[in-house]
Amino acid sequence: MLHPFFNLRCSDCYAEAHPRPGSRRGPRTLGRPARRPLRRPPPPLQERRDDVLDLVARHRRFLYLLFTNGTLITLDVAQRLGKLGNLTPAISVEGGEEITDRRRGNGRFRGIQQAMTYLRAHGVPFGISLTVTWDNVGEVLSDPFLDLFFEEEGAFYGILLRYLPIGRRPDLNRMLTPAQPVELWR
Repeated sequence: MLHPFFNLRCSDCYAEAHPRPGSRRGPRTLGRPARRPLRRPPPPLQERRDDVLDLVARHRRFLYLLFTNGTLITLDVAQRLGKLGNLTPAISVEGGEEITDRRRGNGRFRGIQQAMTYLRAHGVPFGISLTVTWDNVGEVLSDPFLDLFFEEEGAFYGILLRYLPIGRRPDLNRMLTPAQPVELWR
């Protein structure tokens, strides 16, 4: 069972590795210091996004980095983020359109591009978050891919995360080969 903060059920998602919904911090507690390190990512923009954005509005002296699949970044959400000015979404992509849609569902890639259009229109700095696997490492490090997201779409930053086989159905075949991590540093 996924926590209700997550609106997609992607294969091999790290969110499925945490079956205890009560073990994570929700929007009401994110404004208080943690007694122990958080073991889960902050909640993505979703149906209860107003709770998260209200928290961001109450803590204007902090800059928030929010990992999101981008599916719920509407024009209204982007406008509110632009007015807040202290939250930057890191939108998860798997690679190009084919690999993203295969893993996340048809049309997800175009939805991500639409979310980025909305964010750009309202001056919201955003980035991309990539889980690097053996089958997408060549694509996500390629000049056409980087040009698409950084030159054309206007991403300000990128976060590369190595695929680790966690979750309820981990796939060891998606792990990087021993030589591939070297490519990440070149």
